[in-house]
Amino acid sequence: MIRIVVVFSVICVGLLVTLFAQTSYTIGPSFRQSQSTSLVTKWTGSAGASVRLRYPRAAGTDVQTVQAQDSQWANFQFIGPDLAPASLTPRMDRLVYEVHDGFRVHRPPEIGIRLTGSPFSAAGTRKSACSAIRNSTYIGETLFDLIGFDTLEGRGRGAGTLNVDGTRGSIRTVLPAPLGDADLFFADLHDDRNATQIRCKYGVPNCVAAFNWRGMQAAVVFDAWDLEHWRDRRKSARKFLDSVMLSAPVVEAREVPDRLRNCPQISKMVDRN
Repeated sequence: MIRIVVVFSVICVGLLVTLFAQTSYTIGPSFRQSQSTSLVTKWTGSAGASVRLRYPRAAGTDVQTVQAQDSQWANFQFIGPDLAPASLTPRMDRLVYEVHDGFRVHRPPEIGIRLTGSPFSAAGTRKSACSAIRNSTYIGETLFDLIGFDTLEGRGRGAGTLNVDGTRGSIRTVLPAPLGDADLFFADLHDDRNATQIRCKYGVPNCVAAFNWRGMQAAVVFDAWDLEHWRDRRKSARKFLDSVMLSAPVVEAREVPDRLRNCPQISKMVDRN
């Protein structure tokens, strides 16, 4: 009996050590991967910025690393605004469906935090806004201190399935404002630290807010119905990345010229602030 208790205790201790062991992760300028029983260390290629992160292994199971020709990033997956690791929630519990005016809509409860190996550029964000002026329908200033654009230009907001008769139609009518009119947004363009671009999609309605974290390009993915709280989502993502940062990022200095003279609508907003 004593031997059984001892063996069981050893197994429990081993599981706890494995669960809460710290994982080290570096987004840096080269690619290399090594692994031991207690520590996983990864380096992924960089496009001008690098940082070393450390986090509990339980959260590390939600990290995806992707290496492509010009882009590498880490992606943390969480459930809800409290940022509980998604791996601790059964997959079936991550599927949330609601009915809105006859549409069966998939509401994603997950929040994703992405960190790329690229430097952040407020001038680049303003450049994207100027490009949107030329290539999309300019909606103007909308709710929640956002500047909106319609990149779909009359093509609807994706197809939804009506529960009643199974026919398909545009989900546009059930989306929260201002998503019924726009799907691309910009905010804080006058602020080099906080300039933000938000792009929303409608198959599974969610939004991706790209922002600056300590000079690196970061993003947070959240439910489109939470667009009103985009600043809170950005703040939570920054706080999480700060909490797992092992050393300050090293960011390559780059200069992106501001060409606001080519788009007076944006330059007036920047000058006004």
